[in-house]
Amino acid sequence: MKKFLLLAMSLFVSLGLFAQTYTDVYLRGAVSSWEAQDAYKGTTTDGVTYTWGEMTLTGEFKFADANYSAVNFGCQSATQSVTLDSDGLFTTTLTKGGYYNLSASSALDVKSITLNIETGTLMISTNSEILYPAIYLRGTVSSWEAQEA
Repeated sequence: MKKFLLLAMSLFVSLGLFAQTYTDVYLRGAVSSWEAQDAYKGTTTDGVTYTWGEMTLTGEFKFADANYSAVNFGCQSATQSVTLDSDGLFTTTLTKGGYYNLSASSALDVKSITLNIETGTLMISTNSEILYPAIYLRGTVSSWEAQEA
């Protein structure tokens, strides 16, 4: 009987009859009033890499689940910096449970955002090669001001 149940379960899984559920991860910040809004929920096929499509990103932001519990990615220190390269792309590593938020000094015309929740690797690609805003880490150590490092 146990062999039958195991065989049946493996058949259901291989046929995709059991839907895999993953933690919902949201882009949270000024654009979403810091709420877990469906419009800012990332998509995933593996529960590890989450993506977001085109949007205008402004102000402070971080990535978290609905309760800031299982997934909560920000920056660990206010001295961590990120810069856009000549193609309008930046990559950085965020820290799970990081207290500090990323902040765009002006609107980012985002093409795509990718976050790997195992490594904390964040990649933001912009639609414009002309738009290069500074991105600051803000928190209590900087009096919540956008300060040059």
